[in-house]
Amino acid sequence: MVPNSIITEYEHTLGRDPRRMSPQEMAKCQRGDFFDIAHTPFLILDENLMVVDINQIGLILLQAKREDVVGKNTFKVFPTRHEEARESAYRKVLETGVPINIDGLRIKTKTKTYTVTLRVFRLEEGLGIAAQDTTELFKTIEDLRKTEKELKKANKNISIRNEELEEFSYVAAHDLKAPMTNFGALLHLLKEDEKLNLEGHPIFQKLEEVSGLMNRRLNALNQVISLKSNLGKQPEELCFYKTLEEIKSELSISISKSNCLILFDFEKCPTIFIDRLQLHSILQNMIMNAIKYRHPDRNPIIKITTKIKKGKVLLTVKDNGIGFKDDFGTDKVFGLFKRMHTHVEGQGVGLYIVKSIAQSRGGKVKVKTQLNKGTEFKIYL
Repeated sequence: MVPNSIITEYEHTLGRDPRRMSPQEMAKCQRGDFFDIAHTPFLILDENLMVVDINQIGLILLQAKREDVVGKNTFKVFPTRHEEARESAYRKVLETGVPINIDGLRIKTKTKTYTVTLRVFRLEEGLGIAAQDTTELFKTIEDLRKTEKELKKANKNISIRNEELEEFSYVAAHDLKAPMTNFGALLHLLKEDEKLNLEGHPIFQKLEEVSGLMNRRLNALNQVISLKSNLGKQPEELCFYKTLEEIKSELSISISKSNCLILFDFEKCPTIFIDRLQLHSILQNMIMNAIKYRHPDRNPIIKITTKIKKGKVLLTVKDNGIGFKDDFGTDKVFGLFKRMHTHVEGQGVGLYIVKSIAQSRGGKVKVKTQLNKGTEFKIYL
C-alpha cells in the first residue's frame, strides 16, 4: 500500500489524486516530470514538425521563453544550414520509425553558437528530439585537425629542408673531392722531385697524413649520402643465407687472413622484405666491424641469427672481439665519424649506416658489450 505522504506529494505536484488516474495518465505525468527535470535539452514536435513542447534546460540553452518556441516551426526556432536535408531526415523518421543521430549541428542564440548532437526518434504521432551539447568536443576535434594540418605542413617543410641539406652535402662532398685529389697529386709530385729533399720532413709527412684523411672522409661521406638517398627504393624478398654467402665471397681474403669463423641460424626468419643494398650493407658492415675489432689473442667468431619479435625482424650479430666500455652513449656508438677504438684504421661510418637503415624502416639498433669479451648488436628491421 502506498503511504499517504507520497500520495499527498503526488496530488500536490499533479493537481489530482493519483489514485483516481488511469495508468496512461499516470505514465504521461511521470514522463512530464522527467521531461522537465532532465539535464539534457528535449524537444517534442508534431507530425508537421511544429514545436509541441520543450523542457526547461532547452529554453535555457536557447535563451528563450516558452511562448517564443512552442507552436512555432522547428526550423524557424532553430535556423541552421542544410535545412532541406534535415527536414528530409526528420520526415523519414516519421515515416519509418527508425531513429537517427545528427552530429555537428550548429545552433545560434543571441550570445553564443552551440554545436549539438541530436537523437531524433518517433514519439506517438510526432518526433522526440534529445540534444547533447558537444561544443567543446567539436572544438577539440577542430583544434586537433588544425594541429594535424600544421604538422603535415611542418613535416613537408622539414622534408624539403632535408632534401636540400642532402643535396648540399652531396654537392659539397663531390666538389671537394676533385681539389683534394689534385692536392694529393701535387704532394706526390713534390715528393718525387729530386731537387727537393722532403722525404721524412715532419711538415711534409703531416701534409700527407691530412691529405689522406680528408680523402678517406670525403669518400666515406659520399658513400653515406649515396646510400641514404636510395634507402628502401627497391624492396624485395631476400634470403639471409644467400646474401651472407655473397658477402663471405666478397670478404674472403679478410675472413681467411683473420681465421674468422661465421656461424648463423636463419631458421626462425629465413627471409626479409627489404632493399637489396640495405641488407647487403648491414651484414657487410657488421662482419667487417667484427673482423676489424677482433681480439688479438683469439680467432674471431661471429654469430648471426634472425627471428621475428613484436612484428619486426630481429637480426642479432654477436662477436668475441675486444668490445668497448659500456658507458659510451648511443650517439657515440652510432654517430657519423665516431669511433670506439683508434688503434685500427676506420672512419666511423659502418655503424652509422646500419642505424640509418634500421631507422628508415621504423626500427632501431641496440648494443650490449663487455670490454675484451665481445659485443652483441640487435638490429630491428
